[in-house]
Amino acid sequence: MLPSTALILPAAKTLWEVWKGTRSGTAEWRGPAESPARATLESGSVVIGLPGRACRTFAFTVPTNDPTLFRQLAFAQVERRGLAASTPEDTSFICHVHETRPGHSVLSVDVVLPEGASLSLPARTRGLLPAVRLFPLPAGRLVLMEEQGRLVLCAGIDGQLVHSQVISSVGGLDHHAGQELRVTSLALQQQGLMSEITGVELWGDFPADEVAALARQAGLPVEMRPRPAPVLRRDQLRASTGLLPASIRNRARARRRRPLGWIAAAAVTLLGGAAAWQQHSQLVTLEATVVRMENEINAAANQTGRAEGEQSRLRTVQAQWAALRPALEPRRYPLSQLNAVARCLGPTAAVLKRFESKPDIVAISGTARSAGEAYTLYNSIRTEPELGLLNWSMVQPNLSDDGTASFEITGKPR
Repeated sequence: MLPSTALILPAAKTLWEVWKGTRSGTAEWRGPAESPARATLESGSVVIGLPGRACRTFAFTVPTNDPTLFRQLAFAQVERRGLAASTPEDTSFICHVHETRPGHSVLSVDVVLPEGASLSLPARTRGLLPAVRLFPLPAGRLVLMEEQGRLVLCAGIDGQLVHSQVISSVGGLDHHAGQELRVTSLALQQQGLMSEITGVELWGDFPADEVAALARQAGLPVEMRPRPAPVLRRDQLRASTGLLPASIRNRARARRRRPLGWIAAAAVTLLGGAAAWQQHSQLVTLEATVVRMENEINAAANQTGRAEGEQSRLRTVQAQWAALRPALEPRRYPLSQLNAVARCLGPTAAVLKRFESKPDIVAISGTARSAGEAYTLYNSIRTEPELGLLNWSMVQPNLSDDGTASFEITGKPR
């Protein structure tokens, strides 16, 4: 934590809290604040941690290791989720690289939501970050915490945030929290972001009976502990400027470019003569290129089979496109399918144990309180419009001694 930097973070209930860096590298709590703009601050810069309702984080994999493409691919994901402004320059988002392997990379994106874009900022604000990115996250575990009366779910890779979402706007551990934990756990594993999820950490103070109920609903061990102190690293401080409003970023960019204008004016004068000579050389080269192309065209006219070969290659490409076209259907995306299955669970107490989506089959297995409840879930999946691209079938459920039923439902492309 940098001693000259103050942090303003969302408190568990309705207000904000102010933290200050110390020379030892830790952070000290300095008191509550009604809003970031009204916080009592000492000298130095300010970084604001945005709550989950003001900043969203999600992760995805891309089939490339080229860092020059990462930001473009990240904006495409932001746009696809309906979170983008008109252009990448007008959208406040940051792209993080978490893992790079041959042929693919794991990225996460922080993007400011409309509520964060309208937040009043102190004059010395240096950057914005998701508040949960300022805390080290446990490996292989999901984290639940309260932010200004809302329940936020987050997950990390190597201690760094890759996923956050508000799962309850009323706070507390209601009955929806367990279902959201199950769905998110399956989604993160299906995307290959987390190989195994071993439990859940609750940061804060919750009633013991609600904690026990959550453990039963989620099917995971739940541990309650105090929220740790925030930590702001130098690389996070540098990246935090990317989430500032576009107007502030544009003004800062203009200030950096102003001295370059004088340098550019002098360079134009010095390079004027060199440019004239270079243009003459380019014209000579262009004339030689035109002559060479004319010769190639005349030679191609005598090759009667060349056109047929080009047409054959075109037909091959068209056939390949026709084969790949179904993969672009959004209803075939594993996460869309998993969300649709989660909706089918409805009020039932069925618990999903496995969800696997492949191009040729989707497999779902779990347990229900009875065989009748398993068939109810099966019929809901069959009639769900977003799952209508598959023919669904279910083998007869296996009944246990306690009356519960183990089911396995499969779907194959129509």
